[in-house]
Amino acid sequence: MSVTRPAIVGAVCLAAGLAIGVWAAGLSPVGQGEGVPRDGSPSGLSGTVDIGMLMPLTGGQSTHGEENAAAAVIAVDDLNDYLSGVGAPWRARAVMEDTGTSPALALEKLTTLSARGITAVVGPQTSGEVRAAKAYADSNGMILFSHASTAPALAIPGDSVYRMLVDDTKQGPVIASLADRAGASVVVPVWRADTWGEGLSESASEAFRARGGTVDEGIPYNPETVDFSATVSVLAEKVEGHIADVGTEGVIVLLIAFNEALPIMQTAANHGILADVRWLGTDGNALVHKITEDPIASAFADSVEFTTVQISATRNPIYEDVRERVGAQFGGREPNAYAYTAYDATWVIGLSLLHAGSERAADLASAIPTVAAGHYGALGNTRLNEAGDLASADYDLWATSGGEWVSRGTYMIATDTVVPPGAEGGA
Repeated sequence: MSVTRPAIVGAVCLAAGLAIGVWAAGLSPVGQGEGVPRDGSPSGLSGTVDIGMLMPLTGGQSTHGEENAAAAVIAVDDLNDYLSGVGAPWRARAVMEDTGTSPALALEKLTTLSARGITAVVGPQTSGEVRAAKAYADSNGMILFSHASTAPALAIPGDSVYRMLVDDTKQGPVIASLADRAGASVVVPVWRADTWGEGLSESASEAFRARGGTVDEGIPYNPETVDFSATVSVLAEKVEGHIADVGTEGVIVLLIAFNEALPIMQTAANHGILADVRWLGTDGNALVHKITEDPIASAFADSVEFTTVQISATRNPIYEDVRERVGAQFGGREPNAYAYTAYDATWVIGLSLLHAGSERAADLASAIPTVAAGHYGALGNTRLNEAGDLASADYDLWATSGGEWVSRGTYMIATDTVVPPGAEGGA
């Protein structure tokens, strides 16, 4: 669906105006133009207001990171159109920093943003980066609005971190359900040994055991690993042992990885036993185009029916517009789901700046929950829970096929069902 940019901005403005009208007990509805306290005092913002962006433009999440950065910049452009339309005396500017998918570098770049006086930040992207940056943000008057962190350990009420995502206590059961539906009795997890990987592995394992399945002790790997020969050899041994017990149909490999899914699959292609079982992936490797663009990894992924999950966005005109504009910057490829969460997180920060009339973290923290509850963006409604995370979401299923990522439908959490592609609510 192609929608013109003015129409999209108008739709977002209408949603924002309606939201403000119902929540702004001390504010004029922005839909009517002011966005200032009703006593007539002016907003404290003017000129250029910087919004920090901590994105992994390099490193293990760079495939997703470059798309998410593009979406966040698009959001700033659209936000500025909105600010112009309501007569706000300030404009937003994106200040982008590359975290390299490194927790240490993410913290360093956060201090760089802080030194520039920036208090509102979209990102960091990964849970490991958020964990590394959180204490500094808590202590230095900053707000972090992550668009891709999902580790349950970071769901902490009252801190400086907000997340435009549900945490992995939701994704784990989805993965367990898919494995169960596929007829597996044993899951062998391979996971990135960081905050995100540990949390998701635990969530998925617990949920699969609750369904009566068996979970192998699995194989954690150092995120800095380059050569996966040893990891994959151990995996092959484990899979062979389980096949001897329950057969090929009873075993599934769960790959909890970022871009390193590519070298893992390239290496796995040398072990015939690993192509005899099915593989499941996660949000960290869904729509990673490096997999489908590599002949070896792509062929292997197809042979194991590699199926991944990512948060599902509502198929609305805002979503379609962001999808088209981000995709156009990357050869028309399908953007990952966190392009939409980055877009919406940027909007919520921008609207919170507007309605707080302040860049102070305490003022933004007061505004964000209510602004998010009334905002309707690319995801749909962006209401947050008590921990500052997205309150609810379903999951889209993406699989590789013939060098492309194709939709396999949408998993609906409330009913534990999969809606086919093209059906209402389907991908």
